[in-house]
Amino acid sequence: MYHLKSLSLNVLCNIRKYIWNCPKMLTQKQTNFVNKVAAEYGFNKFKLKIEAGSKKGDNYLGIIFSVKILEGDRQKSLIIKCADKNEELRKQFPVTKCYQREAFIYKEVIPAFLSIQNDVDLPHPTRAFAKFHGACLDDKEEFLVFDNMKAEGFLLKDRKLTMNHDHIEMIIKELAKIHSLSFVLKHHRPEQYAQFSENLNDYLKDFFGSWVEQMKKRFSYVYSAVKENDEAINALKGIEQNVEVIFKEVSEDNLNLVIIHGDSWCNNLLFKYEDALKSEKPTTCCFLDWQISKIGSPAYDLCYFLFLSGSKDILENHKKYLSIYYKILGENLNSAGININEIFPYDLLEAHWKMFCKVVFFVAVGNMDFLLRDESEAKTLSEMVEGGRLLFDDMYQDHQYRSELYYKRMADIVSMLLKYKYI
Repeated sequence: MYHLKSLSLNVLCNIRKYIWNCPKMLTQKQTNFVNKVAAEYGFNKFKLKIEAGSKKGDNYLGIIFSVKILEGDRQKSLIIKCADKNEELRKQFPVTKCYQREAFIYKEVIPAFLSIQNDVDLPHPTRAFAKFHGACLDDKEEFLVFDNMKAEGFLLKDRKLTMNHDHIEMIIKELAKIHSLSFVLKHHRPEQYAQFSENLNDYLKDFFGSWVEQMKKRFSYVYSAVKENDEAINALKGIEQNVEVIFKEVSEDNLNLVIIHGDSWCNNLLFKYEDALKSEKPTTCCFLDWQISKIGSPAYDLCYFLFLSGSKDILENHKKYLSIYYKILGENLNSAGININEIFPYDLLEAHWKMFCKVVFFVAVGNMDFLLRDESEAKTLSEMVEGGRLLFDDMYQDHQYRSELYYKRMADIVSMLLKYKYI
């Protein structure tokens, strides 16, 4: 609860509805929170302008909208990320836990990361986080408030397109920086890291069974991507028939080495450019949406990002990016007095990569669909459970799997997996 003065009538009267699914007016708790932020930035007699913060297909769990605080020639742009209140969705999916997890990451973990990297003076520090203003975690009223990074010049890439080398390299390096902070924190502040670990379990594992069954039903479409390739079909059958064993192998505690993002696909990555109209080379990036962050293997983040964002050429040159990752990771750890060869030798990274390739391929069977949906076809999770339908029944619609682009992207992944004998 927030015990703050309400916004003036003048402010409330200037709140308008702009785009799809955008609230006509802030709730009282959101109003109080915006008022608090406005006061912190020295605004007094101000107006608010509310717009949708994302397009359909860019966000699935809840509503995102931007709030501009306007006073004279000054303005401050915020993002409010609101949980979906749909009762049926909440019965089927842990909406509250998603918001609790992200709030924990921003309130506890990221400040610790920034603090430890300054204390140790790492050669490759990260600043790839949006400024967090706070959260409300009251039941059915959950929301998070951030700076609007798009107002700071950050852009979202077209999710249907693969990323070029410059974007891939930047995210790989940033993942190395972020992952290094877990190792450094574990070494220099073991009690704090242990406390984080206790609060970063995989809360989605309870939904594993129903999700796996849906993915199995969709595997026939993956076979269509590699038709007439007997080697590929036989390899895919091995994954399909042994998926429970594959996932069990990667659930061992000894693989959980760092705090991972867990959902590093293009919709959760923003890039900034010196001149976006003239250059395709980013100068910095920002990681959004830490709702399924957990303790896990660095290889999961690496596989997930490369599989869902890399072209065939990028995928087939993945070892180059693993080397780039390992170099940055090692330099940070060495600066912190940690011998990387003792805690995470390169052959262990390669072993993790090989294990998680199968897991992330299985994830990509469904998630590649989300990447390739047109805005007109995209649904929120709330829309997927309308009429009492089961979430995982509707989440992966069959017609999407017949697109040629889907077939090509999945075939490119299979080609790499076969070439390097990962399957």
